[in-house]
Order: sequence, then C-alpha cells, then structure tokens
Amino acid sequence: MLAFPMLLSLAAALLDDRAAARRALAGAIAAALAVASLAVAGGDDWSSAALPQSFLATTAALLLLAACLTVAGGAARWRHQPFAALVLGAALLLAPVIAMPLATAGGVARTIVAFGVIASATILLGIVVWKLGHPALGRLDDWWNRRAAAAPRAPHQPRATSLSMLAAHLALTLIALSVHQLHLLFAAVVAGVVTGWMYERRATGGGQWGVGLAVSLLALVAAWYLLAAVAGDAPLALTALTDAPYSDSFELLLTPILLLAVWPLLHLAPFQSARQGPAAPVLGAVLLYRLEPTAIPGGVEHWRPAIFLLLLLAAIIAVVRRNDIALITALGAAGIVSLAPEAGLAGLGLVVVGCVLAAAARLLAAGFRLRGIGRPLATLVPVAGVALLVPVLVGMLGVEVVYSVALVMVTMVAIGR
Repeated sequence: MLAFPMLLSLAAALLDDRAAARRALAGAIAAALAVASLAVAGGDDWSSAALPQSFLATTAALLLLAACLTVAGGAARWRHQPFAALVLGAALLLAPVIAMPLATAGGVARTIVAFGVIASATILLGIVVWKLGHPALGRLDDWWNRRAAAAPRAPHQPRATSLSMLAAHLALTLIALSVHQLHLLFAAVVAGVVTGWMYERRATGGGQWGVGLAVSLLALVAAWYLLAAVAGDAPLALTALTDAPYSDSFELLLTPILLLAVWPLLHLAPFQSARQGPAAPVLGAVLLYRLEPTAIPGGVEHWRPAIFLLLLLAAIIAVVRRNDIALITALGAAGIVSLAPEAGLAGLGLVVVGCVLAAAARLLAAGFRLRGIGRPLATLVPVAGVALLVPVLVGMLGVEVVYSVALVMVTMVAIGR
C-alpha cells in the first residue's frame, strides 16, 4: 500500500508549477494517513483483524479522496506534464485496486456515505481556512515580517575558518549518530552545537549568543551529569542504559530537561531563528532517538500528551510563518517521541530531509544555482518525505490519535498555503 502515496507524491513533485505541486501533494499526505491508520488497526493482514465495517469504509473513502485531491490540486497542469500525468494515471489505477476490497468488506453504501461526508468536511474546512483563517494568517505573516525587518542584524563577516568549523560540525553530527557510549554521545552533541554556532558566527554574521543556545547547553550538561551520576557503576553503553538504576521519578524529572535541551536545536517555536549550525536539528533528533527508548521511556510515556501538544503548537506557528522546515521537524520529532522503533528512525530521517531543504534554501539565497541537482532534489525530497511520513504516522497513531490527525491537518493546510 505504500506505493500508492508515493506515486501520488511523485506525480505532484513532477509538476513544474510550484503552487500546483504543493496542492497536489496534499493528496499524498491524506493517502499516507489512510495507509498508516490501516497499518495500526489491522496490519498487513487487515482482512483477518476483525476491523469494524465503518472503519474499513472510511479508510476506503479516504484513499479515494486522496486520489481526487491530487487530481484537483494539479488542475489543468497535468495535460502539460505528460510524465507527471503518466505517474498519476498509475496511481489512479492502483487506487481502486486497494480501496475496493476495503469498500466491499465495509459496505459499498457506507463507503459512498463516508466519501461524501469526508469530502464535504474537507471542502468546508478549505472554505473556512480560506475565508477566515487565510486573512488572519496573512496579518500574522505581515506582523512577523515587520518584526524581522525591525530586528537588528549582525554584519556579515565571512572568515577563512568558517569552512573548517562547518566540517567539524558535520563530522561531530556523524559521530553522534554512530557512537554507542553515553559520554561520547553527549560530548559529540555539545561539541557539535558549539562548532555549529561558531560556523554561523564566522560565516554568516549570525550565531549570536542567544537564549536558545544558552538553554540548550545548560540543559545538555544537566542531563549529561544526571544520567551519568545516577547510573553509578552501571555500564554507560547506550544499549545498557535499560539496566541502569533509573527510577520512575528520575525519568519524570529528566524528560523535560532533555526536551528543553533539544527544543532549540530543533529550531521549533519560539527558537525558529536559532543558529547552532545547519545540522543542529539532526543533533537534537539523534539525542532524543538514542536516549528515549533506553534511558527514559517511562518519562516520555508520562509527558507524551504534553509533548504532542507542544509539537502541534509549534507546527501551527510554522504554518503562520510559512516555515515548512520547522513543520517537517515537528513531524519527525513526533515520530521519535512515539517510541516505536520504525517511527523513530523515520522521524530522524524526516529531520534530515528538513535539514537538506534548509541547506538548499540557504545556498539559493546566497546566490548559488543548483544546476544538475536542483530538479532531482525537488523531485526526490517530497517522495522521500511521504515514504518516511507513513511509518512516522503509524507510530504517532499508535499512541496519540487526536494530536496525530491534527498534525496531519495542519500539514495539509501548510501545503495549501
């Protein structure tokens, strides 16, 4: 079933018109939600999972609606893009193959009713967002733009050593991904944050010593000390932390500290403009991904509703500020917080995708032209993002259904904008 949302995303990515491509991509997001919900409820063998007929009919309707959203999003552009239209045709042929068994098991009449209800709700939501939300979001956009224009900017000070700082920053990120010992992990993350800040300060004139950087470093050092001190003589290999003497109360205390450490690194609100290096979100995601399942799983489960709420608020602010990268990072962090292994790994992948997009945007803003790789990158990134989104949504729906659906709706609104 994963092929269906990927084909929709590929068809959307092949459109030359950026606005049409974004609207068409909304269908792939809806298809990812349908595929993920079916995987959570019934797995691969959904027919023997005794799922309610209403659920099967709703899932079939959502799959068909996803195809309709992609078709409508591209509008008249499909006839000017034959290859994109060919991929879309393959997706449209696959849609009934997937949806018909679900519709038959759930009831054709129920499927038709569910399709009408979901389509009507989608149209109504689109009208409400356009008529009421769009002007409000536009005014917030103007306010953010005036605020950013009025903020003092540091002078641009390129240095010869900026490239070495960038290389060190990226190398430390790779080290954080590969080490298997607690002290080495924290040392790599802290050093990666510092070298990233130094790169920003020397190469772009940014990277001022701000609140976000101070909060990250203080919380990182505190979490590092507490994890090592409470472990005592226990081995500090990351895989062995499950046997460390961490109590429930300790996990409840450490989880907010760790979240405070990584939140500015992820560049989520209110730290959207933080400058700790281009790979800082990956450093924050790596720390969450590698510590949560072994050191503080109980604390994450306790605080998870609050974390999901914060991620939803960060996603809404990302929509207001038209910050697609922060939205992608919020989805990736939600996958990691779900504690599902596949969702965590896919969430880390989404954060990496966001960093790639951010790096490409910075290069374009600096006057570089991505000849030879620009078009392939613009095509592959949406497809990779949707492919990673499915396991992320599987993990999210397994623990927080309401917040997960809300995050998907926010994502679709962001794509529509």
